[in-house]
Amino acid sequence: MTPTQHSPAACTTDASADCHASYTPKPGESPCAGDIAAVTVPEWLGRMVHDHLARRYLLGPVIAHGSHRWTILARPDDTGTLAADRDIFTALLRAAATIVPDGGEIVLPSPGDENTGYRRWVVAPRDTFRPHISTVVQSIISCAGSGLKPHNHKGIQGRDTPRRL
Repeated sequence: MTPTQHSPAACTTDASADCHASYTPKPGESPCAGDIAAVTVPEWLGRMVHDHLARRYLLGPVIAHGSHRWTILARPDDTGTLAADRDIFTALLRAAATIVPDGGEIVLPSPGDENTGYRRWVVAPRDTFRPHISTVVQSIISCAGSGLKPHNHKGIQGRDTPRRL
């Protein structure tokens, strides 16, 4: 898969830069982290982050798993930098959230999964929009109430612009 970039509850963060990404999958290929970024969170936190990003018009695809965890798909940008930052890692650990490492497999819902409820789209991809991984991480930290000030932290980079409808 090859990314191509285009310009086009009680959570608080700010956002303001264009970010769209589209992907061209090869037949039979599963997306891997690096092509698409992803963060897994407990379902309760996923619902809060979903609402927070939706209110800001920054919601991208979200997958629910039978294990009561949600996977939020994002634009990769500086995934490695975020994952390596000790303060961000600690805040995500407290929230039981995990950034899928580069090369990690992201399993997407199939029609069979949808029928059994094992894995389903909470928000199916509608277009090529994916929020920055930084935006998703900021939202998770804000919604989890960890106390980390994401806007003043060196590991958080870039801002998103609400999707144009």
